[in-house]
Amino acid sequence: FPDNRSFEVFAGNSITFDRDKWELGANGRIQVPYIFNPGLNSKAHFAVNSAADFLARWTCIDLNKRKKERRYIRFIRGDGCSSRIGRGFGVQDIHLAFGCEHRGIVLHEVFHAIGFYHEQARPDRDRYIEVFLNNVYPRHRHNYHKMNPANVANLGFGYDLRSFLHYESHAFQKDQISPTFIVRSTGLPMYLAANNPSDIDIAEVDTLYRCPIKAADRRGSWGPWKAWSACYDGCSSIKITKIRYRFCKNARGGHATSCPGSNTNSGICKRKIYACKPKYSQWT
Repeated sequence: FPDNRSFEVFAGNSITFDRDKWELGANGRIQVPYIFNPGLNSKAHFAVNSAADFLARWTCIDLNKRKKERRYIRFIRGDGCSSRIGRGFGVQDIHLAFGCEHRGIVLHEVFHAIGFYHEQARPDRDRYIEVFLNNVYPRHRHNYHKMNPANVANLGFGYDLRSFLHYESHAFQKDQISPTFIVRSTGLPMYLAANNPSDIDIAEVDTLYRCPIKAADRRGSWGPWKAWSACYDGCSSIKITKIRYRFCKNARGGHATSCPGSNTNSGICKRKIYACKPKYSQWT
């Protein structure tokens, strides 16, 4: 699911001003607070929690529940999958429509929120891919526009075809046949987009934020299980599952990675089976 909305606040594939970056916490890691807007289902909650766990394990970003921070992310049910680029003022929304509730998509949008735009927007992209704008829906062509080199933060990394911020060749294509771009080195379209950040994606985060601590303390233990997700209670006899999760914490209360087992658990909801009684209108 490529982003179907765009908040073109900064140009290039990363922001250029420190004021638009998230702040360093007392634990030496970048703090990105968030809340859930009412209306998001348990699948979206699970995807965000999984994304937070990935960021804690592999980057210097802590995606944590908001306390009293003035600037924070709000995950909402909206149109498509989309995010502003970089930190805004006050609350900023990440849209997760139905179909966007996957860890990879949440990570993609969070990377936008921490300051990264799409890889194919780089000013040097024409050396590596050939874009066919005539094959792109007109209202989505801005997603393939190159950015002004003067507004791009040069982090010293080459063009990354493995970046999970790079579109596939069918993103927003008009006729479902003609590719929106081909890779110059092969002359072929690219149809296998990454679901997780590449090594370069992660290195760019560490470089942009000059992270003093790049990995979580590995020594830890499981915290308590969080509350079960809600169950649907209707008159069907179908078994409905519920999900809960927990976090691996170190002695300082930060994220750790050495806990054995899974951070998620599922179960079957205990439900009464109701007989659906039909209701009739008045005789006519």
